Amino acid sequence: VIRLRPSVDGAIVATCALNGAAILWDAGSGAELRRVDGRGAAIDLVFHPDGERAVTANIGRGASVWRLADGAELLHVPHDGLVETVRLDARGERLLTTSYGDYQRGPFAARVWDAATGAPLGAMQHSRYVEVAELSPCGRFVASAGDAGFVRVWDAATGAELARLPHRARVRALAFAPVTAPVTAPVTATGAATDAATDGGTSRLLATAGVDGIARLFRLPDGALLGELRHAKAIESVRFDPAGGALLTAGRDHTARLWTLRADLLAGAA
Repeated sequence: VIRLRPSVDGAIVATCALNGAAILWDAGSGAELRRVDGRGAAIDLVFHPDGERAVTANIGRGASVWRLADGAELLHVPHDGLVETVRLDARGERLLTTSYGDYQRGPFAARVWDAATGAPLGAMQHSRYVEVAELSPCGRFVASAGDAGFVRVWDAATGAELARLPHRARVRALAFAPVTAPVTAPVTATGAATDAATDGGTSRLLATAGVDGIARLFRLPDGALLGELRHAKAIESVRFDPAGGALLTAGRDHTARLWTLRADLLAGAA
């Protein structure tokens, strides 16, 4: 098993493995609910915020949107290479994928698609394997690490580069802070909004985790460095709390640390 993903409400857990289909499990009982295997082995999965759909990254060269109720494939987005990562924004409107043609020679790309139609939006070519990429909850920004010495931040709709964030070592994880206002309610598979729509807000902070033992906090969209948090060894994971006021890091120094972000630092990202 190489991926473990919970549904939005925590009722379902999905597992992904290199040698088989994605499997959906009942989180309470552990019972197997369904196998998503229409496109072969799935190496990544993300649940749609409407709770009715999921997206898989398929070894069969593409990404697919599935209906959870019956396992029907609703959309397939072909790729020239192997798709390794799938991400959705908080409304489920945009889909981020990373892919490569050959692990050593490329091409290496991160792309954004309309999650309902599969229409291509922004894209970014990288010089190296894209080790990690994330789509902001607001759906406006992508951060991707696939070049030596920096992380790119770019516009999800157009692919225009907004900032290059310098790093002295490999970046192992990225995390966007929650949006600064409630996001628009997700649209269900039938096209109906689950609640009244509101202004989507904007993601204003990005955290990165490096093998140099430093978690860095950047302002969006200009990429200004706001602060650094340090472990004794490489940091492998970084996450914001749901309110965006704290950051959780986990490192090879056998520690997980919860950092409260200073009010003045948060004000600098407003």
